Amino acid sequence: MLNKINDHIKNLQKSFSDEDEILLHNQEFKVSLDNFYELEGNDGLNPKKVCFIDGGQAVLINASNFVLSFIRVAQVIYGLSGKEVSKVSHEIVEFYLLSVPKMIDGKLFYVSEIFCENDFDLFDSKLLTISPQDKLIRDGKSNAPLVKVTNIARRFCEIKMAALFQEKSDIVVMDGSLDCKYPNEEELLGLLGEKVCSVSKSSTVFTRSGNSPTRLLGKLAMFDKWFYKLNDKDCFVKLNKKSKHIFRFQGDASFIVDLMKLSNDPIFVGYPYGLIEVDRLARVTNREKENKKLYLLSKNRDLEISLSSSNAHEILDNVW
Repeated sequence: MLNKINDHIKNLQKSFSDEDEILLHNQEFKVSLDNFYELEGNDGLNPKKVCFIDGGQAVLINASNFVLSFIRVAQVIYGLSGKEVSKVSHEIVEFYLLSVPKMIDGKLFYVSEIFCENDFDLFDSKLLTISPQDKLIRDGKSNAPLVKVTNIARRFCEIKMAALFQEKSDIVVMDGSLDCKYPNEEELLGLLGEKVCSVSKSSTVFTRSGNSPTRLLGKLAMFDKWFYKLNDKDCFVKLNKKSKHIFRFQGDASFIVDLMKLSNDPIFVGYPYGLIEVDRLARVTNREKENKKLYLLSKNRDLEISLSSSNAHEILDNVW
């Protein structure tokens, strides 16, 4: 059966045409070789500071009536001067998020409280007062799971950090996209200026025939390093000739050559090293998560009762 499925996938891949349109933001962009641009080094570039931002998270307690999460967001600034690259500074923001359901004016909302020890201007927690039936986050016709607020809070903190550090940098690079996908996110995205861009490791963009734009563009590209321009703010990029990866880029295309200079690390060839570094700084390890969880349980035995009502799936998962 697997051989039959594999043959079916091969035939599917062969069926895609090189003449196609990329679908993005309810628009169609006809694929053209004229939209490919070769990336070339420029050692004479003016000195610049490039700031990279990413976040990590861990759900510590996921009970049926509340969720406690730990979120960490990091930024690191690199200085570029000719061929020289140097780390200038870094900063880490950590906070806990307690989210609960609450009735407001006869309707159910999720509300959250932020507990932060850092001297950092976080976003207003009122932005996390969200209806579980909001079309941006609900699960079909069902309420969005309460734990989804954790992802939203992390995203909001990343945007707020980008807004603050755009004043201290020439370029700010966020991991992910600049698309609005959560309730109240547009208000924070409005704080971002022209210095902010993003690089997405994965993309939900497709072509009209159902192909992947990265697969199609990788096949058509005539350069070792390149970017493909869809419009003034959306591109696909290959930042290193040895890389097998093509990423979606959003922002000022003139920044791409600077990212190319930071995409030579063997850990992940073709991916900006600054994003690798902030991923490391922001990541919450399983050991760290379990230590925090065990500490909470040791101080409050009633938490086990709350957990028992929501961890039935975990019990079955561990059985097998």
